[in-house]
Amino acid sequence: MAEDINLVRTMDARAWAAEFMRVTGGTVDEPDMIAWFANAIMCGWDHHYWQSEEYKQMMARVLPPTEPTSEEI
Repeated sequence: MAEDINLVRTMDARAWAAEFMRVTGGTVDEPDMIAWFANAIMCGWDHHYWQSEEYKQMMARVLPPTEPTSEEI
């Protein structure tokens, strides 16, 4: 890597894309890879947040309780 960045500890899609381009020899467009990595990083972030107690409590305040459907029983 051009910079000494620990990819596991960064959410910078540009850093991930740059390293991907270096490792693969630049077989795809870097802007496409930046978009791909940004989307993948945010998907993981959202998934983690949706599992959090903070999100569950907020949704309980916003959405009315529902009865379980026959498929959920």
